[in-house]
Amino acid sequence: MNYKINYFSEGVHSISYQNGQVTKLTDSKNTLLYTYDAKRRVTNVNVNGDSYVSMAYTDSATENGKRVDKVTATYIARASGVQDSFTQVSDKFGNTLRVEYNGNTLMEGSYHADSRPDQLIDHVSGETEQYHYTGSKLESVTRSKDGAEVYREEYSYNEYGDITEVSRTCNTHTENYTYQYADTAARELVKVTSATNGSSGIGSKIYYDDLGRAEA
Repeated sequence: MNYKINYFSEGVHSISYQNGQVTKLTDSKNTLLYTYDAKRRVTNVNVNGDSYVSMAYTDSATENGKRVDKVTATYIARASGVQDSFTQVSDKFGNTLRVEYNGNTLMEGSYHADSRPDQLIDHVSGETEQYHYTGSKLESVTRSKDGAEVYREEYSYNEYGDITEVSRTCNTHTENYTYQYADTAARELVKVTSATNGSSGIGSKIYYDDLGRAEA
């Protein structure tokens, strides 16, 4: 089914659809055309008759014995004709394993079997982020650069699994947040206290209406 909706505004003047997907956008100066593959994924965006970006998909490829999916977006600058390419590689759960720009790796990620992040490496900033767990609970996140730790975030929990304290340290600056809960079956969060570099802290109480909704 093809149909068009007209807009009388300073933005988009008209939108064309096919099978529920946008195929054409127009305003007073530009026309954008979209094409899709059989899985309803964008394969090309055309701007005023020139290809602006094309998308290529590789489903169920294999890397290091694991199934991965790849999406490569190729951009062409209309003024210079310079072509740039971005590739995202994901595992079967959709977690990003790698992002590349013109063949150079920008970031890499590794994950546990249940998709919890293990390590993220940013090759642009040179920083590595590590996630540390005790059982299924996230205990801390650390970020390092050139072998030196530049950031740490630690979590504490009560016997119910509620977060009771979060500590964030960046260089010499430390922020601590404590969380208090009502002694009820619902375990509503009733107070948050923040402190910086060992200060006494500032507390904020949280109130709820009869329906259990937090009030401003």
